[in-house]
Amino acid sequence: MSTLSFALFGSNQHGAADFTLSTVRKYYPDSYICILADLNDGYTELSKKYNAECFYPNTRLSYPMQPYGWRKEKVLDFLERMYIACMRCKTTHIMYTEEDVVIFKQLNIPDDAEIIGFKTCYPDGSKFPNGFPDEFIRITEEFSGVKPNVVGYGGQGGCVLKVDTFIENFPRIKKFLLENMDYIQDNIYPTAGWIDCFLTWYYLLCGKQYIFNQNYLEIFNDEIDLGLVPPTAEIATHYQRYYNRA
Repeated sequence: MSTLSFALFGSNQHGAADFTLSTVRKYYPDSYICILADLNDGYTELSKKYNAECFYPNTRLSYPMQPYGWRKEKVLDFLERMYIACMRCKTTHIMYTEEDVVIFKQLNIPDDAEIIGFKTCYPDGSKFPNGFPDEFIRITEEFSGVKPNVVGYGGQGGCVLKVDTFIENFPRIKKFLLENMDYIQDNIYPTAGWIDCFLTWYYLLCGKQYIFNQNYLEIFNDEIDLGLVPPTAEIATHYQRYYNRA
């Protein structure tokens, strides 16, 4: 049976993180939570409140910026943090969580699921404007030996990742990115440095299948009454009602 831990990337939105973690603990009272604080000391009290482990790195990633998101060094830094969270947890899966995620119920996670996330294309299967270029798909297939089953990304905050796959493939994916990331961002796909893109890409490089869960919602209206979401909803992302925008 699948089990779930949580890795929250702390980007200095403490009030929003408090709300997100409260929804996690409502449905997962005993699950492991790792707060990946981005060189910020404001998460100690939250880690105590929600019985979470807090990891403070020596570097700051800051918010990704157009057009690249992050460049190679910061992408690898982030993946190192996720690797630590995966090594620390004792579950089959881990949710990468940001401070705009809401949990509505316990998630239905198939035992063999590799990555579960949000929509990656239009309903008819055509690409979003920021979808994968054909050359990017070709390079991914050449490395993995498996043609990607999606033409875009959806691995944003709220996506669920298989832990063993992340750990076992980390050395070779790191090597691939060290050797190829700069060229790909400069010549093929600058967008590869955004978290929701490269977390999706990580599992495609491992030759794994991406699963879109239609019960994962994207909420862009901060004033929405969460009690009115469909009863089938499991999680939502982009809910920024508690963000400090000062």
